[in-house]
Amino acid sequence: MIRPRLETPRGTFAPYADLVAEFAEKYLGYELLEWQRYVLGGMFDAGDQGKLKHSKALVSCARQNGKSWIIKPLIGAWLTTIAQDRGRPQIVLSCAHELALSGLTFEELAPILEEYFGAKAKWSFGRMELKMPDGSRWYCRAATPTAPHGLSIDLAVADEIWSIKQEVLTAGIEKAQRARPDSMLAMFSTAGTSESAAMLAYREAGLNIIDRGTQGSLYLASYEPPPGADLTDPQWWGWANPSLGI
Repeated sequence: MIRPRLETPRGTFAPYADLVAEFAEKYLGYELLEWQRYVLGGMFDAGDQGKLKHSKALVSCARQNGKSWIIKPLIGAWLTTIAQDRGRPQIVLSCAHELALSGLTFEELAPILEEYFGAKAKWSFGRMELKMPDGSRWYCRAATPTAPHGLSIDLAVADEIWSIKQEVLTAGIEKAQRARPDSMLAMFSTAGTSESAAMLAYREAGLNIIDRGTQGSLYLASYEPPPGADLTDPQWWGWANPSLGI
């Protein structure tokens, strides 16, 4: 399953998606899978002048399909080639429903940015930070209401938003991005529960955009079986698992 079952309208021009894929191959040692490149293309859909059409994106699929394999090159490219393309220092915030998950991304990516790009990292638990030679900064935090305080954020990456409180995203991170032109809130998640208010709200917004048939500020890509599918039947397993068989 390369295309998600639920997806908001998309275009065909997404240069940032190529920069993310190039970073993964050159510095992380792997090629992004076709579905990963596909959702990056939707997330970073751009107009003729290169301005992003979406300020928010939600990509949802089952566990162990490689969402973290998108997150690491996304942050890496944004701090390097994308920052260079934009011509000004970028501020990146990454968070997850558990600090350990967010910290794992920092532990794997920061040494590469230090080695190849001359970055300087601070390794204090709970407040891991990295500064690039051009002044771009990466803050790794737990997903709490105070995480974005004092920051003006170009790229925010939120992992497993099914367990992140809605006020962290809407009242916290989104407000911290208003002053930054062409900002992006990139959200990733597995399926939530009836208490996953933030994920349900963004999903509902995406469904409204799909019904309208025109692009909006949110890009939604949800890999899931259709309602009523017999989940004991293997024909439906790939609908939520785009990496199945690879």
